[in-house]
Amino acid sequence: MMQRSKSRMLILVLAVIVVLEIIFLFISRNISDKNSRTYLNAQNVLTTKQKELRNLEKQESKKIIQDGINSENSKTNASAKEIVLDENITSRVTQLANVLFNYKDSNEFLNREKKLNQLVSTTAFYNHELFPTGKTNVEQLKSQNIKSQLKSVNMYSGVINKTNTTDKTKVLMVVHYQMYLDDRKTLAPTDVYELEFEKDTNKFTSIKKIGGISTSDKEF
Repeated sequence: MMQRSKSRMLILVLAVIVVLEIIFLFISRNISDKNSRTYLNAQNVLTTKQKELRNLEKQESKKIIQDGINSENSKTNASAKEIVLDENITSRVTQLANVLFNYKDSNEFLNREKKLNQLVSTTAFYNHELFPTGKTNVEQLKSQNIKSQLKSVNMYSGVINKTNTTDKTKVLMVVHYQMYLDDRKTLAPTDVYELEFEKDTNKFTSIKKIGGISTSDKEF
């Protein structure tokens, strides 16, 4: 009888311990959930404030530049216009690089010119290294499973060259991209291009490769 009472007492104690553990886990989870929600709310507030700050900085920057453009001081006016032109060229260079060095197959590679009509003048399409011509070359490319992925692009703008008809700016574009053949990595070139940007047409009138290196990045 005594042994049976001890067994019942032990079972009761164990049951109480299990119940207490369940209660403890429940309370801990609630506290953890509350802490997680508090942290997530704080993160959301921080992200929102950061976006608001960036927007305010952009608005203030635009206002300063616009005031410079409207300024009667010739140096201030020229500097503000140069900043606007540089921002525009940077945006156009990024768009150009994305079209030239991001393609998923040979068909997209051969049809890049159609995507560049608003960025590049017809004279720039004479670069046959970037834009292959000739039936033999085109047919050979069509039969290949090629792909390219742009990794980075950097731009360095030069001095505006004034002519009798228009203003043109020399630009250096440095691109790093990964090439693929049959879904395998082949080369990872870093190329330097000299671009000529025409302010009036807002287009690139010349694209010339002036240097670069190609590192092997093959997958076996």
